Amino acid sequence: HPPPAADLCHGASPLMGATMTVRSEDVKPDEDAPAGEDDDSSQEANEDEASLSEDSSPVDYYAVVDFECTCEKDSRVRKFPHEIIEFPAVFLNARTLEVDLEFHRYVRPTEKPVLSDFCVDLTGIQQDWVDKADTLDVVLREFDEFLDEHGLVHKPRDKASRPGTSLFVICTDGPWDMRCFLKPESRRKGMGLRGYWNVHADVRRKFADAFLSGKSCGVEEMLRSRGLNFEGRPHSGIDDSRNIARLVGELLREGHAMHTPAPVAPPAPASQGAAVAQGEGASSSNGKSGKRNKR
Repeated sequence: HPPPAADLCHGASPLMGATMTVRSEDVKPDEDAPAGEDDDSSQEANEDEASLSEDSSPVDYYAVVDFECTCEKDSRVRKFPHEIIEFPAVFLNARTLEVDLEFHRYVRPTEKPVLSDFCVDLTGIQQDWVDKADTLDVVLREFDEFLDEHGLVHKPRDKASRPGTSLFVICTDGPWDMRCFLKPESRRKGMGLRGYWNVHADVRRKFADAFLSGKSCGVEEMLRSRGLNFEGRPHSGIDDSRNIARLVGELLREGHAMHTPAPVAPPAPASQGAAVAQGEGASSSNGKSGKRNKR
């Protein structure tokens, strides 16, 4: 990734019978989920990964997630305890390439409840929005309820045994939403995570391989490479997610299955209480720390 000179923080009923499939290289497990920390056992999570990697497993929805987090302008990336303050998920129908469903919540931070001026200016998220919001544990439960309400499952065997359900997989712009934000915060706060957070598709890496000769770049540049403009406000989690979903649509439209060949590096030890940023020389921390040249 480019050097972090400006490290940036950053329905309808499910349709069945989607034609896109997940191939063995299309999804990757998060290696930063220690055994026993998730609701699903480590063995079960590995089984989920293996079953999702079979050619016979059709994916109905790509769930694009792009968190916004607490941030301060001059904090060291590796030492700042990021907390999620915006939790969006945009569900792209793998058959129609249209967004059918959206989940969106603001989240109240508890470790550093007062947002910095830098964070407010960058993300547009206001203090009173998060003051009135639920904490992350509540929002995670609400997301689980949303999935149940819409018949969204992450295990092929659940789809096979429960008629009317749709299979989904999480998609992110790089590994940082999982590695630097959700997983470290959930560990610090003792919150278990469901098994679907253990496998995700890396849109940035796949897009670079498919269209940019392996060059990794931010969302706006990826869109421009396809003759598209960013729609909405950069660093708004819901707008970022919608635009990343457009990139997923471009990949699928051109016949590229979601593909993430690189492994996710393990996080820093939990005792450090810190999110790990990928890349070299990070000197500032924000709600998209580690997302090199996000835009």
